[in-house]
Amino acid sequence: MPSYQARFLDAVANHCTQLVCYLHLPLPHEMAQMDSRLEAQNVALRSLGPHDPVPLRLASWPRWRRALKDTPSALDALILRGPSPLLPLLARCAWPTRTCLLIVGDALEACASNHASPLKALLMRAFWAWNQSAEMRVAERSLVFVNNPGLEGRFRARALRVYRTTTTTLTSADTYLRDTTCLGAHVKLLFVGRVVRQKGLLGIVRALSLLRLDGISASLDIVGPAADGDAFAQELRALADRLGVADHVQFHGSVPAGPALYTFYRKADIFVTASEASEGFPRTIWEAMAHSLPVVATAVGSIPAQVPGAVELCEPGSPESLRDALLRLVHNDNQRRKNILRGRELARCAVLEYQVAQMVNVLRTSLEPPA
Repeated sequence: MPSYQARFLDAVANHCTQLVCYLHLPLPHEMAQMDSRLEAQNVALRSLGPHDPVPLRLASWPRWRRALKDTPSALDALILRGPSPLLPLLARCAWPTRTCLLIVGDALEACASNHASPLKALLMRAFWAWNQSAEMRVAERSLVFVNNPGLEGRFRARALRVYRTTTTTLTSADTYLRDTTCLGAHVKLLFVGRVVRQKGLLGIVRALSLLRLDGISASLDIVGPAADGDAFAQELRALADRLGVADHVQFHGSVPAGPALYTFYRKADIFVTASEASEGFPRTIWEAMAHSLPVVATAVGSIPAQVPGAVELCEPGSPESLRDALLRLVHNDNQRRKNILRGRELARCAVLEYQVAQMVNVLRTSLEPPA
């Protein structure tokens, strides 16, 4: 399974007698992301069928609903991660097992950056609007964990109980101390995440070109899987070639969370993420800050509120704004030092041991019968 998922489940398993996980089977083009194995011995995996496109998963749901109907009666609670197209159906089938939600994004907001045809985009928005409404109805009778202030505000009015957590891959050992970066003649930029259009990678490559036109010797390392096959990655390579920066952009593919991935953070000078619209809070920002790496990010979603004073913000969809934010860090060592220090302070609590222990304690309290 993906390393971020394996790390989280291993951390949860430390607090459980038994952990049962219901997961979709990866499709062939997703196998590159299956880079880790679970270490915990008290985890049982159950299939929900292949990770097909949403219409196929909904159509085949009757075949797989038995997986939840056969939920062991000994389970104390079922945590449903969302947004998910199957969340309302899963919640219905789980009854009478106590249901909790872990909401890590807003699919309806994410539709704003989808580049589908007008008809498909309309259908997607209609589906996710229905799904979000059904998700809220489940929340009315559930404990809800959310990972950013925006989601906390949305659920606070209607959910049975809301608790803000941090979704992370970090452990307390995953830190790297330094006071500043950009000390050499060359600036190394780093992006970590899925290689998809919504992540703003076209804008990052254009910003790299603008930096070099401004006389800054810079390069870009892209670490992450090509989630839609290789079509967008090829488009990205073609853009880099047209702009004359192909020799300064390196694609490293999927790298599992842990020492291999964290080596990239330690070698970089600035971490950059340029999502076009809200998609929750990128856990890669926590990883960068824990490795004393200054961050440039687009002002979308909960990023401005979640990490005040630690991230250099820029406008989404604007390579010029991204270039300007990068230049502010390259040319201002005092600002880099302030951002690094503040980021490391914020990341100190964004570790799995702390966050999972807090989640489990809240969950246990919710399961206790009233006095």
